Amino acid sequence: MLDKLQNLETLTISDCPALEVVFEADGSRQMRLDMKLRTLTLKNLPLLKHIWNGNPNESFNFQNLCFLKVTQCDILNHVFPFSVAKELQHLQGIHIEECGVEIIVAHDEIADTIPMFIFPKLTSLCFRELPLLRSFYRVSHTLDCPVLKDVDVFHCDELPLFKPKALNNRDNVPVDTLPLLSIEKVQFTSQYCALKCHLVAAIHKKSQFL
Repeated sequence: MLDKLQNLETLTISDCPALEVVFEADGSRQMRLDMKLRTLTLKNLPLLKHIWNGNPNESFNFQNLCFLKVTQCDILNHVFPFSVAKELQHLQGIHIEECGVEIIVAHDEIADTIPMFIFPKLTSLCFRELPLLRSFYRVSHTLDCPVLKDVDVFHCDELPLFKPKALNNRDNVPVDTLPLLSIEKVQFTSQYCALKCHLVAAIHKKSQFL
């Protein structure tokens, strides 16, 4: 069916109480399908377990995705599989709200190096009402968003927001305290835009120094 929907650019799914998976990779495809999907909106899917299931990197290419909005998905544990997150070169905005999400990118058990997630066009990052969210990725990683301008974090009480300058990838940082961003990456320089943070209420105690 996805062969016929390859040119679909906007997909909205809402109020489907039995839906568990949006995209299923069965491993039978011989060639990867380049999806034109640019905007994906998922709302009120109480049984949704996976947006992408299986190994989507073997079957599909979602590198054209620009905007993702996920709200009211109570048992969704993570947003992106590792393989999908590594290819999102056109992603401009992420909005996750009122979900059971614990991490944004699922852990890749076979990764033998510290992964780097690069989103060269990401300008907006919004995490709201995510009481279980602890980090972007479960273990040490690098998150590079060179044009990020807006960060909206609201009621994500388990999420440390910033990493102090003194820390680096070699520091032994407990998994539960992996920060979302590095202060070094949000300073205004010739390479990075000024970051405008809308920190409204109930940010993790470790971020109160802001």
